[in-house]
Amino acid sequence: MIYDIKIDIGKRDCEYEEHLTDHEFHSVKWGSDNHTCQVLLERFVSDPIYLYIPYKACTESLNLVQAVGDSLSISRPCLGYINGELVELTPAKLMLINPNGYYAFIPVDNVYHVYTAANTDFLITNTSVQAAKLMCLCAPGKNYRYPTTGVGLSKYLNSIIERTDIGAQLLKELSDDGIFLDSADYNTETYDLQLGLANSDNHEDIMEFDTSLLTNPDLENGRV
Repeated sequence: MIYDIKIDIGKRDCEYEEHLTDHEFHSVKWGSDNHTCQVLLERFVSDPIYLYIPYKACTESLNLVQAVGDSLSISRPCLGYINGELVELTPAKLMLINPNGYYAFIPVDNVYHVYTAANTDFLITNTSVQAAKLMCLCAPGKNYRYPTTGVGLSKYLNSIIERTDIGAQLLKELSDDGIFLDSADYNTETYDLQLGLANSDNHEDIMEFDTSLLTNPDLENGRV
């Protein structure tokens, strides 16, 4: 069984999982103006404040009031990064930072910078099927570190499969990567390849996948 970082082959990006920070989250109370929220704390703090704020459809500038009992309160405007740009936040814009309503308010000078309170990690899981997909899509000669590695399925797109060496290539390249081919079915009309795979750790663990990505022009040019 192969464990690695999971990726989205179609989007060419890693897949992520989010989990909340372990800090205590405070709820807020909205003022009469609907765009000022107040958090009641035991003491004034200069550290990040972690808040749970449900979505509110208000487009006025967001202010956060830090209050301690009946003593004086501190009100500051809130800024956050939207599409890479630091902008003035409104209650409605908060969901662009975290759609689930969990935020970290960090005091910077006389304002709060607002960030998501969720930590983002790479998703590490069983990637045997993913490894097989990448091996099938990779074309020999396109990886300078491993110039002979890859099945290169794109070159078989318009071939008469029975007259090619695709079977031998699949067996060799997948078995070299610790994945064993149990069955194969190729549809010459839709260019879909379905493989039944058995992993070296458990030969009864059969996996199937559909490589519809073969029609991607970048893959035909070997850019995986």
